[in-house]
Amino acid sequence: MRQCTHTYIHKYTHTQQIPATRVSEKTGEHFVHNYSGRVQKLTSQSAAFVASRFNWRLAQLCLTCAQRDSAALDHHGPCSAAGVYAAAFPAECLASFDCRVGSYSSLEEALALVLWRAQDCAANGVSDMVHHLKGDTISLPTEELAGERAAVSGQSTAAKLQWLHRAGLLPLPDHQAYGSFFCAVRRVRESVNRKSGAVERRLRRCVETVDGNVLLNWLQGSLLLQDDALEQELQDDALQLPMTTVNEEFKKGM
Repeated sequence: MRQCTHTYIHKYTHTQQIPATRVSEKTGEHFVHNYSGRVQKLTSQSAAFVASRFNWRLAQLCLTCAQRDSAALDHHGPCSAAGVYAAAFPAECLASFDCRVGSYSSLEEALALVLWRAQDCAANGVSDMVHHLKGDTISLPTEELAGERAAVSGQSTAAKLQWLHRAGLLPLPDHQAYGSFFCAVRRVRESVNRKSGAVERRLRRCVETVDGNVLLNWLQGSLLLQDDALEQELQDDALQLPMTTVNEEFKKGM
């Protein structure tokens, strides 16, 4: 999911949904969308990109696991890459995505959608856990537990949580309980200048995961990550501060 939304500033995902924003809170800079901002073009291209990237990455993981497992079956004869791929990633497992585009006057309004989905995750994550336990003979080794899962699947979230607790299946994995929030930030990275051979410190854009409860992180002010700053930028800010103070005093005198 991180790779599927690399062009955005903030991303949140749980189950199959990925709300994302494209406005920087730090500078207020608005980015020009591709295709001149045509909504139908943006939605179709975004859905196609996410679907193709998601399936490509999922196929890579499946192929890697299948090739690893097939190494133990060499006595049955060589296994071609195409055969391993087809067995590991059948066509019926291909994912598809649709897309919606919204326009908001501020980052706070856009993030309201993310916070709403994070709140909804509290219920959806529990239901998702109960649903995917169907047929799981490792987590539910007895027919009695399997029957209890089927009976509780149509009940309330509270009832599902109580059953999961009795079955020893809590806590939920973090992504299932809270979703995953990603933030694009600039971090200081060291690289070698090819011309001079000197080691230089540069700011590079990367996508980081913000761990924990999304709503709690928002309340604590730790949801939106801050960029790193190079020493030169800090010095420039310090040099600009006295001039700003002089300008303010000058305006007061006028």
